Amino acid sequence: MKHLILSLIFVLGFFQCHLKAQNNHEHDEVMHFTSVEYLPEYPDGWDGLFNFIKSEIEIPPESNQTEIEARVFVSFVIDKLGKPNAFKIEQSATQIIDDAVLKAFKKMKDWKPAQDHGHVVDVRLILPYKVDLQ
Repeated sequence: MKHLILSLIFVLGFFQCHLKAQNNHEHDEVMHFTSVEYLPEYPDGWDGLFNFIKSEIEIPPESNQTEIEARVFVSFVIDKLGKPNAFKIEQSATQIIDDAVLKAFKKMKDWKPAQDHGHVVDVRLILPYKVDLQ
């Protein structure tokens, strides 16, 4: 468990928040923040998220990647409704590992959304995930 917690390191310093505000011209303006008052929260806490991702990673046996250690950086947005979306591999390992990690992340539960100055805001998180196949 400790190895898993150390393996999945959250880089909260690299998140980007978006707040859409209506302007007089009836189109959205996107505002960028470097921090928010309240970060999004996974319903089962960080340990629950660690356990979930680990349980969902499936590397196909035919991939011949039996003893490998890789780090994949995944970015995603937690929107105003708490739904994770806009998943993207920011730093790749191999296509097979990237696909398995991305598939696991896409199965996450909804989160409690972030807030800033009393407004619910979208937040982009970048998470490095260490895959240890030994």
